[in-house]
Amino acid sequence: MNDFSFRHLSNDVAWNRYIAAESREAADTATTLALLAEVDARKLYLPAGYGSMRDFCMLARHMSKARAEKRIRVARAGWGFPALFEAIADGRLGLTGVLQLVPHLTAETVQELIASAAHESSISRRRRR
Repeated sequence: MNDFSFRHLSNDVAWNRYIAAESREAADTATTLALLAEVDARKLYLPAGYGSMRDFCMLARHMSKARAEKRIRVARAGWGFPALFEAIADGRLGLTGVLQLVPHLTAETVQELIASAAHESSISRRRRR
């Protein structure tokens, strides 16, 4: 049986499994980014033979340059503002949303900015215009 075929599932089961998997995906992404921040902060890529975090992501983890840079920026932002990881984990923010907040984040503004950006997307912003 193909591990990625779900045709045999009822509609309700397929729907529920999708919702559960997507919830886990958001939490796993936040955990991965928090661990990436830890690897970065400890410079664990150096003893592994990589000159930079970007090199590690691209060469060892086979990320594109754009994906590596995006994830590193989000991980570093979350290192300074852990509430960002929580917002990613529960689906309030995506990586692009975090990057839009980064220039405006301070200890005083982080919670307010997360709340105002929660569940936003470029599509919903365009529709309001």
